[in-house]
Amino acid sequence: MLYQLEEYLLMDSEMLTTSFEVDSHKRTAIGCAVESKPIKQAINDLELQGIMVGGICPEIVLVYQALTDQNQIKQNHQFLLLRDVGEAISILQMYDGKIIRWHLYDSKDILDLLREQVHVDNEIISIRS
Repeated sequence: MLYQLEEYLLMDSEMLTTSFEVDSHKRTAIGCAVESKPIKQAINDLELQGIMVGGICPEIVLVYQALTDQNQIKQNHQFLLLRDVGEAISILQMYDGKIIRWHLYDSKDILDLLREQVHVDNEIISIRS
């Protein structure tokens, strides 16, 4: 699957650390990739201290899993918006309780995007940042 993901990324697959969650019944998968070089030293340092790294994933995936475990995310939820540290907002698009897309936006960009798309009787709904 990594080589199929490569066509959507601007890097060779050999330069990436990847993970996939596969739903074999629905024949779907979601993948996540990070450039290996910047994290390699941190992993080596941890392992030298006796800390074995079993996986690498974005913080948003851990938040999603925690919310799912706490029954905060329901099967019929379609989107999850989370404000990240700084000026970033993560938007997870979900289907049937599983992540199908992840978008990371600057908070100012997302507010502009929402202002363009959210209308009530031809008036833009006020959104406070």
